Amino acid sequence: MSPQPELPGDFTLIALDTVGSTNDEAKSRAQAGAADKTLIWSLEQTLGRGRSGRDWASPVGNLYTSMILRPGVPADRLAELSFVAALAVFEAVS
Repeated sequence: MSPQPELPGDFTLIALDTVGSTNDEAKSRAQAGAADKTLIWSLEQTLGRGRSGRDWASPVGNLYTSMILRPGVPADRLAELSFVAALAVFEAVS
């Protein structure tokens, strides 16, 4: 495992060398009660999926993460959060 990132104190990091899919891992852990702001990070995915369920190559050397968020907003407003999150990531890496 490479050096782990430092996260703010209210985040939980689950760092893995390899995982089938960070999304599947996050879903499984969320259903088991994992806390809000749990970040699943892996160096490699062996069963990654792209759009429309297409296979996604996920070799060592890229960033593979999924985060469990429990935002406490009505379900009909959750789609807005995807847009806001995308903008935040854009600003963070720009």
